[in-house]
Amino acid sequence: MRVKKMLVALVFLAYVILNGFSEPLEPEFQSLMFVTATSGLNVRSAPSLNSNIRETLQYGEFVRVFSRSDEPTTIDGITSYWYSLDSRLWTRLPQRWVFGGFLSENPPSNPVVGMWDIENRPEIYVLFRQNNGFAGWHYESSGHATYWGTWAIEGNAIVIVLESLAPPGWDREYTTHRLVYRIIDMDNIEISGSLFGSTRFVRNRTGGR
Repeated sequence: MRVKKMLVALVFLAYVILNGFSEPLEPEFQSLMFVTATSGLNVRSAPSLNSNIRETLQYGEFVRVFSRSDEPTTIDGITSYWYSLDSRLWTRLPQRWVFGGFLSENPPSNPVVGMWDIENRPEIYVLFRQNNGFAGWHYESSGHATYWGTWAIEGNAIVIVLESLAPPGWDREYTTHRLVYRIIDMDNIEISGSLFGSTRFVRNRTGGR
C-alpha cells in the first residue's frame, strides 16, 4: 500500500512539473497571429507580468500560438488571455507566454513590415522591423550568416543599408542597396535589385525558424 501511494504521489508530481504552475489551459489548438505592439511584445516564462522576460518579438512578426490561459487578464486597459507559444505536449519548461492583447490575426498596416521568406530559396529569410531595422538570415550546409542594418521606403524603392563587422581597430563597413519593390498583396511582394536579384517575397506564416 505504501508503494502504491508513493507511485501515485510521483505521478502527481510529474504532472505538476510537466504542466507548470500556471492556470489551467483550454484544449490544445493552433493559431497564427501577428504582433501588433509597435514597441515589441515581451515573451515571458509564465503567464504573468512578474515572470522573467525570455525575448522580445518585433512588431509585425508572425507567431504560432497553441493554447491560452483559463482566465483573461487586463493590462494597460486591454483585457485578453495569455497565449503559449509552445505545445504543452512536447515542450520542456519553462514555456514561452505572450499577452494576447497585442496579437492580431490581421497583418500590420505597413505591408512591408514583418518576416518574409524568399520564394524558391528556403535558405534565406528576412525581417523588416517596425523601427526600420533590417535583419536577414542565410543558412548554408556549413552554417549560417546573419545580416543587419536599416531600411526605408523612398518612392517605389526599399533602401537597405547593411552593416558588416570589421576586425578590431577597423571602421565598420556599410553598403547601400536600392531595391525596387511592388506589393502584390499582404502576403506577397516582388523585389528586384542587387541584393536579392529579382524575386518574390512570401510572408512567413510559420512563426520564424
